[in-house]
Amino acid sequence: DCEGDAKKIEERRKKLLQFSEICGIIVGVIERKIENLDSVTEKDYDSPSWAYKQAHINGEKQAYQDLLDLLTFPEE
Repeated sequence: DCEGDAKKIEERRKKLLQFSEICGIIVGVIERKIENLDSVTEKDYDSPSWAYKQAHINGEKQAYQDLLDLLTFPEE
């Protein structure tokens, strides 16, 4: 139910605030990882398996984004 979800979100928010310094460090690391994944070169496309590599990169980016979503809250 929505009320139960709201309570879970608030509990997670409180827990994350207790560890805000470490969460900030982790978020920074994840954001750098995402930036590094975006640095595709022209050489990368010369490989016959570039589409598989790109699919793998997209999966990694999604996984990192999922972690960011757990560690941060949208601005209110």
